[in-house]
Amino acid sequence: MSDIRVAVIDDWQNIAAASADWSALQAKAEIVFFQKNFPAGSEEEAAIELSGFDVILLMRERSSFC
Repeated sequence: MSDIRVAVIDDWQNIAAASADWSALQAKAEIVFFQKNFPAGSEEEAAIELSGFDVILLMRERSSFC
């Protein structure tokens, strides 16, 4: 497997893994699904928790990256 890591965040209903065919991406990267979001004011927590990821996919608009 590749060293590429993908974070899918704000999957609050825990359905992202089952709602799409991730197999092509999983063949090239590790995918980690997060139920939590990172709202404004939690930038430091987001930076720490997501620092090991190469790609961040947002499921919703609730996380703030400015």
